[in-house]
Amino acid sequence: MINLNTKTKVDPKDVVWVEGHINYSKIHFINQKPIFLAITLKKVVEKLDSDSFCRINKGKVVNLAHLNIFQTTSEGLIFQNEYLPISRRMKSGFLNQVKTLSK
Repeated sequence: MINLNTKTKVDPKDVVWVEGHINYSKIHFINQKPIFLAITLKKVVEKLDSDSFCRINKGKVVNLAHLNIFQTTSEGLIFQNEYLPISRRMKSGFLNQVKTLSK
């Protein structure tokens, strides 16, 4: 469990992906509704384990541990019926991290 602010504790294993919205972050979980927090995406990423999380674009970070079934397209990935765009700059790094985890 990590403390994201004074009232919110989150288990990184339950986080599927995180979206940044200016000074807020929306955290998506496995079996519960997403939550909004008044914390920047950068600060959330600093508190999460960098080995299992990968930034796929300026506003989204995904948990690679939950990417066991996904479909890549030319511009992004489809995961749990959600389309998550991958930026051109981050795509090669993302694919490299996925390959190293699958070994």
